[in-house]
Amino acid sequence: MEDPDDFGGPVFQQARRMLDEGRFDDALSLFAERARVDPHYKTYELYGECLLRSGRPAEAVLPLAAACALNRGARPRVLLAQSLGQIGRA
Repeated sequence: MEDPDDFGGPVFQQARRMLDEGRFDDALSLFAERARVDPHYKTYELYGECLLRSGRPAEAVLPLAAACALNRGARPRVLLAQSLGQIGRA
């Protein structure tokens, strides 16, 4: 089974660090590029999470839905529900 913490190479890892540091705009550009090159569920999940954490829940729906379609794990579904919930309160 693939370890999501050891996925995606240096660009992906750099984007994850930026997300963890709250550097959302920088992380978003790297996640977008990574998704273009290699559309993997974890990239979409973290891209959506980054959008959600930066206050852009409506934009987070599409990448999180893609992550849900590509993986049956709970985390992208929880993030998608959070983004939809935030949109409903806006």
